[in-house]
Amino acid sequence: MAIVKREVIGNKVKCLIKSSNLLETVYDPDNKILNITFRSGRVYQYKNIEPKVYQQFELAESHGKIYHKLFKPLPTTRLADIDPNLLLIELNAKG
Repeated sequence: MAIVKREVIGNKVKCLIKSSNLLETVYDPDNKILNITFRSGRVYQYKNIEPKVYQQFELAESHGKIYHKLFKPLPTTRLADIDPNLLLIELNAKG
């Protein structure tokens, strides 16, 4: 697994992830909010994520393992699902 694209848009960090389950993360360090998009198109929001914790996730060798350790046990809000096809096309073009 690897981050194949990382961009900073305003105050948010957006990463496209090559993973069997995870697809994209959008992290807002000012508000400590992390949105994770899965390959299924489901999007979940995690609150109170400290920048150091998100940095640990970004630097991880396996984003899936770190997700399961750091974020999965936390309370979450399910946001509106998206069509993941555009992200998958971009991912496949990069990787």
